[in-house]
Amino acid sequence: MIDPETLLIEEAPEGHPDHAPIERNVAQLARLTTPSGGHYRIVRIDCPPFRSDHLPAYTNSLRLGDVVHPPLSGGEADERALATYRAVLPRCEVRGYRYDGWLHFDALHCRTRALHATPTRDPGKA
Repeated sequence: MIDPETLLIEEAPEGHPDHAPIERNVAQLARLTTPSGGHYRIVRIDCPPFRSDHLPAYTNSLRLGDVVHPPLSGGEADERALATYRAVLPRCEVRGYRYDGWLHFDALHCRTRALHATPTRDPGKA
């Protein structure tokens, strides 16, 4: 969610296994009513596959106040992703965060905001 009226949703290329499910979800979301009674503004972010058939996790960004940190994959679409964020959040500073260890289903937001409380182990006892 960008704001209560705007959703940023990945766009997979036709032929990609995630294309049809994403488009079904977009169609359902387009029919929902926003808190103010209208329909959501849906902004799409281009996510061409990288590393085999995985889509970059551009929508898994971290927003801290007026600074947005989208995860970058090092692919050709990184600059377009940053431009999309800048267009949809013109009052925010957009700082991409490159890391080669992102998985296609997790990235910056997951790793910083959804930390699970797990018991710690003594590193000396493996």
